Amino acid sequence: MEDFVVYVDAAEKKGQHKLEVGAEGLKKAKWLTFPSTATIHIQ
Repeated sequence: MEDFVVYVDAAEKKGQHKLEVGAEGLKKAKWLTFPSTATIHIQ
């Protein structure tokens, strides 16, 4: 079994943001995330 990663790209973004959720892993799979966005607050 291979590992997978679920992430948001929040590099250097202070404040509140609604960001797309991404996923990477097995190349033969189609990755869908639900919910497809996450709201985060970075101080």
